[in-house]
Amino acid sequence: MKKTIKAAFFFFTLMCFFGNAVTMFCEDSEQNLFDRYTHFLFYGDSNLNFGSKISLPFGSFLLAENLNEMNFGCEFNTFKIEKTFPITMKCGNLSSGGIISKMKNPLPSSSVSPFSSGISEPCCATSSLPSFTNFSNPVSSFFQLGFENKNLFVKSARVNCFYSPDKEVIVFSSLIKTDFLNDLLKLSASTACGISSYNENNDSSWFSDEMRYHSGKHASSMLQLSAQIPNLLFGFQLSVFENQFGVLDIAYRADVKTNIKKLNLFATAFYNPNQKLLTLSDKKIDKCFILKNGIQYKFMLKNKIPLFVKTGLSSHLDLKLLKEEHQLKIGAGVQITSFLFSAGLNILCDTNLNTKNSSSPSMNLKSTSVSTQASFYINDAITGLSFSIDFNPSKNFDSLTIKYKALIKASYSKFSKTYGNACYSWQTKDGTFISKKLSLSLNTKHSYKKSELQLKLSADFEL
Repeated sequence: MKKTIKAAFFFFTLMCFFGNAVTMFCEDSEQNLFDRYTHFLFYGDSNLNFGSKISLPFGSFLLAENLNEMNFGCEFNTFKIEKTFPITMKCGNLSSGGIISKMKNPLPSSSVSPFSSGISEPCCATSSLPSFTNFSNPVSSFFQLGFENKNLFVKSARVNCFYSPDKEVIVFSSLIKTDFLNDLLKLSASTACGISSYNENNDSSWFSDEMRYHSGKHASSMLQLSAQIPNLLFGFQLSVFENQFGVLDIAYRADVKTNIKKLNLFATAFYNPNQKLLTLSDKKIDKCFILKNGIQYKFMLKNKIPLFVKTGLSSHLDLKLLKEEHQLKIGAGVQITSFLFSAGLNILCDTNLNTKNSSSPSMNLKSTSVSTQASFYINDAITGLSFSIDFNPSKNFDSLTIKYKALIKASYSKFSKTYGNACYSWQTKDGTFISKKLSLSLNTKHSYKKSELQLKLSADFEL
């Protein structure tokens, strides 16, 4: 590990010297890029996580460690000197995202938050340097070549590659964006293909519905398309995964979203006609059809104190095509905000649909939760109250679990940015206290010239 970090630091140093030499020939050299973009960050917290980060015009280098583990990450980019064809190179304990996350799990989000749409738009592979507190990512590398020119037919394009040797994953992806009729019609397309490993199936039961296979590698690919006109967005996603026996399995997804004045509507449909669809992360998805939709409405109440109101309703229907038990989740909520306070109410219902009797399907309420919260703004302090109620009528309607929380946030920024939080939470079940907890935290940021110091202190007390 230490040899890898030394090699990465040596690579980062060479890239910085290369960038410094390039500034001698670029137009922006007179503005002294190093004086404007050089920054040093030092971090520490009460969990004994420590780290530092050096940011320069052509990249950054990060090093973090605790008592048992160590993270590092370095990045080189040419955004400051070459904006038409920027290059990005990264290595270290990187975290992946973008289309890689969708290849790992192509399903729509099962969350029924009434204030989010969850619409999938084309994107390419992304990666970010590690944080100072997360030590779970293996060493990986990332390379990207971009293109930006608003005056051409192709406005933006990216081609990149993400490689993780420990997880045996390599993904190539691309993204292209263009528009017509002075931005009245915007088109985007992204593609990705990758190779990853899967584990052996050791299930030798006579009643298993899955054939036995050994560990190996398989190919994955994805195509994303979108068309957008004012107040209307269409999206399509095609996922192709090679299964353990060399057969290509295909899954489909479609999205639509529209805005009508203060009203927002969206719908997502996902169809997997394959049994045990094997994704990039070795996740297996059953044969299913998922339909998710929602509606949101915003308006303002003109009083002495203007109030901004937002309401929402969403649902998530998961039909297991090889089973008789299905799931329907419904969420509803309202939010009210002003410059003095904010408040909200959310209701979530989780139900089971049984289609064993096709002539008269039954619906059973699995669980229900009701949560509300309110926050008040007083100068540099925020006080908040919240509580939630969870009950399961299928087991015992009289058995309720209630959670309460009282929160105070305060900030002080005369000499440095300092934030303090104090949270007291308690939980009752059938009128009896089952947990009490006090959480305290203090975050401070102090800047001096090109350096910044971040300190975080936190403690939890079980009462």
